Amino acid sequence: HLLALLLVLAAAAVLRVVYIGSPSLWMDEIGSIQVASGHRLAHDLLPTRIIEHEQVDLTRLSGAPPWWKIWAAGSDNVNPPLYYILLRWWMDVFGTSAAAVRMLSAVCSVAAVAVFFDLCRLLHGPRIAVLAAAMMALAGGQLDFAQDARAYALLVFLGICCCDAVVRIERGGATLPRLMGLAVTAAAMVLTHYFSLGAVLALAVYILLRLRPSALRRALAAMAAAALFCLIAWLPQYLHHLHHLPTLAPAFLQEALVARHGELTLRRIIGLPAEFIFGESRGEAIIPGAALVLAILTLAIP
Repeated sequence: HLLALLLVLAAAAVLRVVYIGSPSLWMDEIGSIQVASGHRLAHDLLPTRIIEHEQVDLTRLSGAPPWWKIWAAGSDNVNPPLYYILLRWWMDVFGTSAAAVRMLSAVCSVAAVAVFFDLCRLLHGPRIAVLAAAMMALAGGQLDFAQDARAYALLVFLGICCCDAVVRIERGGATLPRLMGLAVTAAAMVLTHYFSLGAVLALAVYILLRLRPSALRRALAAMAAAALFCLIAWLPQYLHHLHHLPTLAPAFLQEALVARHGELTLRRIIGLPAEFIFGESRGEAIIPGAALVLAILTLAIP
């Protein structure tokens, strides 16, 4: 099983590295580099309809503010800072080319496959774990995240590490290293992206339902310590964003067809398996999604 895992990880690494630098950086990736360089989203402040012959390159590290400025409350970026700090340290070593900045996501994605193997091994044994790791290594959605200079590959890695810590506490007891792993990864998830809050709450529910009383108290204490740290570290900046940024619900996130909200939600749920396996281009196709759901149910129900 270890040899099979090494082959899966090798395949995952090759698929994530090949052509990683060939597509041009797109707007969100350029924004990641700007924030990690300490320039905030300064392109939004540039004058329009004016040709600047000596424009400052906002994606270069030369003359960039120090990395701790990324945490500054005056930032116009609404996301938490952890990914951008890690990206800044990464860029200090490897540079700011498209391949270099995306490689951080690729490394996180390969590491997530390895941790996912360990998680599935604890729950279902090594044979199932190898198959699950192979599915994750080949999944189109994971490959998209792995070649994108944004926070999502890091968030997936931290989320799986947090799940792994919870299952290890459940199976082997609430030792100090496992509790520390739970607290650190839960806090890191929240400081990476706000979308992680739902997953953290789901893990808390799992802890309440599955852990024995002695481990339950310690695990909840670890989660509470993580929450307290996030409040102390990030709440002032979050409140600043809440009161000073124009909106936290931009137009592209607002639903145009509110009357069909239920239907659209159902279509997206049905389409999620196709999107995770085949990529975003197939995610909106309801027929492949429905076929996958039926195939999974055919295997799961017996």
